[in-house]
Formats: sequence, structure tokens, C-alpha cells
Amino acid sequence: MSDKPDDDGDAGIAALKAVVERNRDALDDLWDALFEAKVIFESLPPDDQQLIKRVAGAWSGIGDHISASCAATSALNNMPEAVDDSKAVISFEHDGVSINNPFMSSCGRFEVDPRTYGFNEEETGGGCLALVKRFADGRHIMLTDEGGSQLPGNMQDCMIGLYDGDREMLVCRTMSRQIELADAELMGVEAPKPG
Repeated sequence: MSDKPDDDGDAGIAALKAVVERNRDALDDLWDALFEAKVIFESLPPDDQQLIKRVAGAWSGIGDHISASCAATSALNNMPEAVDDSKAVISFEHDGVSINNPFMSSCGRFEVDPRTYGFNEEETGGGCLALVKRFADGRHIMLTDEGGSQLPGNMQDCMIGLYDGDREMLVCRTMSRQIELADAELMGVEAPKPG
């Protein structure tokens, strides 16, 4: 039987978890090496960093893709088997209005900073940062860049995640997928499957 993910709920998650488990040591080593490389690069003078980024061009994206893969793998490994996030929309109430896109005003016509809705910048460990909105029951919504380690620059490069009181991830996805699901829910239609 193949471990190839089928993108269908629990079966796909179980297959991906099996791959993570087989490769856990290598993935942990890769993540540590990438973090160390990032620290070294950020110790360079800012002007030198910018010049290196410009010269590196396409190569600079490779580390980002590997880093994002490691972050996604780590997040997936912590996802409970029973959670099917394929259609769940992450939302919260603000002034009596359900908000599912913290980058847009409650009327949906204007871009806003998520801090408008009570998101605060927090360190999440290992030098990582996120915008976090906490709720009385201990759950919280976290916004990061697609690599899962820095503040999102904008809606397009954002990951949105819902966590329980023990910081266990319940649901996590790209903001573009979140918007797609919210739009489908609003229209009362079946949301398309990703991929």
C-alpha cells in the first residue's frame, strides 16, 4: 500500500503522518540547519543582505520552500487525526459580526490590519513571531507568513491557524484557501477540494 496522500481528509492526513514519522530525524535536522542558516544570514549588515537577495534571485526562494515544507510537516504532525479541516471556516465574532478574514473590514470592502480585531504580536518560540488573537476558552487564532515563522506581510503570504488551549493545532491553511472556503460557505455551495 502506498503512503501517497490522497488529499481526502483523514486518509490523506494519515498517509502524510506516516511519511513524517519515517523521516522525522532528517526533517528535524533540516529544520535546525535552516534556522541556523537564517540566523547567520540575518547577522550580516542589512545592505549586504539586500544585495545578496537581489543577486541570488530565484535561489532565495528555494530555502523558503524548504522552510515552508518543514513548517507544514511539523504542523501536520501535530494535527489530531479526527479533525477534518477541508471545509471548516476559521472565524471569530467582532462587534456582533462574524469575521473570517482578519485582513478585511467587517463590511468586506476595506483592507485592515488584523490588530484592528485584537490580534497582538507574540513570540512563539525559536525566534518565531505571529499575530495572535486569544479567546476566553483558551483557543487562539494565529497568523504567520507561509513559512510559519514570521509575521505575515500581507493577506497573500499568510497562514491562518486555530489552536486549542494547549497550543495544539486544530486547523491550519493558507489565507487564500480560507477565503475560498468562506466565500463558498457564504454562497451556500460545496467548497472545491484543494489541489
